[in-house]
Amino acid sequence: DVAWDKRQSFRILADGAEDQRTGSETISVRPRFSYQFSRSLTAGLDLSYSRVKDLGNSLNGQKSFGLGLNATFTF
Repeated sequence: DVAWDKRQSFRILADGAEDQRTGSETISVRPRFSYQFSRSLTAGLDLSYSRVKDLGNSLNGQKSFGLGLNATFTF
């Protein structure tokens, strides 16, 4: 899965200038892989990455990484 979202707001002053831009921009990627090694063993790998950027302050933001492994044994 891949997702991107940008939300922002700002104010226009009487002189036409922009003031106080706020909001956030988010991007996330979540690839998933699975493989059947045999009739009785299947394994999977889940990865995730996401970044949230504060549009009002370029110094603020968050990043996260994830890793998941799974295995299924069938008897």
